[in-house]
Amino acid sequence: METKAIFTHLANLLQFCIDKKANLSGKILHGYMLRNGLSADTFMSNRLIELYSKCGDTPTARHLFDKMPLRNIYSWHAMLDGYCKASKLKDAREVFAAMPERNTVSWNTLISALAQSGLEQEAMDVYHMMNLEGFMPTHFTLASVFSACGALVDVDCGMECHGAAIKIGLDKNVFVANALLCMYAKCRDRRGQFGITSEAYGFSSNMHGHQIHGLSVKLGFERDLHLINSLLAMYAKKGDMTSAEIIFNNLPEVSVVSWNIMIGGYGQNHDTEKAMDYMHGMLHLGFEPDEVTHINMLAACVKSGDIEIGRRIFDRIVCPSLSSWNAILSGYSQNENHKEAIKLFREMQFRGVQPDRTTLAIITSSCAGIGLLEGGKQGHAYSLRALFHTDIYLASGLIGLSLNSLDKEAFSLFKKMLGKGLLSTQFSYAIILSYGAREYFDEMPLKNTITWNEMIHGYAQNGCGEEAVSVYEDMIVSGEEPDGITFVAVLTACSHSGLVDTGIEIFNSMKLEHGVDLLLDHYTCIIDALGRAGRFHEAEVLIDRMPYKDDPIVWEVLRSSCRVHANVSLARRAAEELFRLDPQYSAPYVLLANMYSSLGRWEEAKVFRNMMGDKQVSKNPGYSWVEPKNRMEVFEVDEDFRMVVDKFEAANI
Repeated sequence: METKAIFTHLANLLQFCIDKKANLSGKILHGYMLRNGLSADTFMSNRLIELYSKCGDTPTARHLFDKMPLRNIYSWHAMLDGYCKASKLKDAREVFAAMPERNTVSWNTLISALAQSGLEQEAMDVYHMMNLEGFMPTHFTLASVFSACGALVDVDCGMECHGAAIKIGLDKNVFVANALLCMYAKCRDRRGQFGITSEAYGFSSNMHGHQIHGLSVKLGFERDLHLINSLLAMYAKKGDMTSAEIIFNNLPEVSVVSWNIMIGGYGQNHDTEKAMDYMHGMLHLGFEPDEVTHINMLAACVKSGDIEIGRRIFDRIVCPSLSSWNAILSGYSQNENHKEAIKLFREMQFRGVQPDRTTLAIITSSCAGIGLLEGGKQGHAYSLRALFHTDIYLASGLIGLSLNSLDKEAFSLFKKMLGKGLLSTQFSYAIILSYGAREYFDEMPLKNTITWNEMIHGYAQNGCGEEAVSVYEDMIVSGEEPDGITFVAVLTACSHSGLVDTGIEIFNSMKLEHGVDLLLDHYTCIIDALGRAGRFHEAEVLIDRMPYKDDPIVWEVLRSSCRVHANVSLARRAAEELFRLDPQYSAPYVLLANMYSSLGRWEEAKVFRNMMGDKQVSKNPGYSWVEPKNRMEVFEVDEDFRMVVDKFEAANI
């Protein structure tokens, strides 16, 4: 057989292994290639990376990736996707930062992973970076963004993103619309935003699923598999498994999704035996169980207390996902088999699977269940490092651990704040366990750069600049060497807390005392600090001698400070630099026009407005809305006045 034909055949076999997550078979193929001297080209290497990533073997995938003589964007995507699916977000961020080129898929992959892992604020930060770099969000982007806004209960940010969705015409997309509804529901603002009156909302909420089912039959949609699966899910969630079974038995065709719904439905109704019957039927008819099948069966066993059966199912999974690990760990914890939960958690760590906030909440709860204080401390330290410490469930586990350790004062404070509804934000969690968290940190027998950085970063995020500087100084005294991330954290704290001179002193010590290179992020922190304090001459001097003055971020930071302090001359210089770097960027034109207008210098304001027209620079129109009588009316900034009046009259405003 010719080499080309062999490679084609191997590629097809590898794709089959990828689709089935057949890790062992894929390794056999890889071994065959190595033994026969068939060096993998970029295409085949990408397939191998995808195989190992999808099977959770990211170390092997990374080894192959690092050995590739030539990579393309698909190589980077395969590695990024693998780390994201394995919840190894630190590695994912490093790969993302190193990518020579990115596209919308790259951004979507990272944003989605961060949002799904509980790092919603980081997801929003990446989304804003995506916008700054000129990438257009897709419906996948917006669905993740709205999910993050809902989790953060940030309705203002959600409304801003809603406006962006309207601008690009994605607000009617089914994924975006569903995510919007969930976001507004979590923010307790859904009815007003969608113009639903309380009467209409009550009617739709109480509409029987049978009526929807009847309407679908009447309209001839009873053979639409997607619709029928949705109806199956509806009956299953209602606990009406009799109706669900009738529909399932009369389906002209079934899919894995259909089987999963039935298994999940019986599991929710604590009928493990029936769920198992459906799983056996699925296998008998040649359907391959997927991850959802296994998770549904595990959940069924957990709810029914059949943890031994659940463990046997778990052990048959070739590459358990993080969700599968969490399901079986939850089973042991809920059934008070805490020692087995902790033992399995150690096995999970040994296999290189990174825990998430759910995992840590389960394990902290198990540590509390048997009074294992040291284990709980380790879980808390990991949560601080991974930025999971704001999670309410993890906080509850930590309080439970403190209670079992006779920390009555912390428990009493927790109960008081919970009763007043004050435990939903990062700040309130910082209040509740600030002393405890610092005590945990101080008592850690071993600290490294990461733990110091996270402590400094935590104080910086909460506006505690002096505390952040104090921790930084303790770090230096301890002999731990700071890195670039340390300085970004402490300089940010100085900037946001007005500690300008302290920030400058630390900035100047970076290269001289610690050998850390000055990067763009460090310069922008100091420029921001000087700008906030109105020390513009020093900011200009620093910009003129720095190696990054052709980066637009520098001038954006300065421009923002000029706006606050109404420094027109420096704002004009910043704008001119931004014009040079990106002539089509509208923000500096608009800023200068607005600044001149606010000072009554109308002719100069007009000059910049005319420049926008001459250079064909367009500013994306803003949107606004009013909510008369629980309806939403949307207005575009550039709309004709008569059209706006007509809308107001039609809305009886």
